Amino acid sequence: MVIDRVKDMFDKNGISSYMIAGEVKGKTRMELVDKFNSDDTNCFLITLKSVGTGLNLTSADVVIHLDLW
Repeated sequence: MVIDRVKDMFDKNGISSYMIAGEVKGKTRMELVDKFNSDDTNCFLITLKSVGTGLNLTSADVVIHLDLW
């Protein structure tokens, strides 16, 4: 998946990030969102199909969609 390639690139270049894809369960998703909104992590990688609606990323400045629905 494209998101895995982007995550690998971020890791290799020292860019902090969280990632939510299909295998991440609901409670963990909310924990990651809470961490992202409260810490200095640079990027949050999310597949649209894995989260759908209802995420509140209050600290996000920019959103870039890479995957097709």
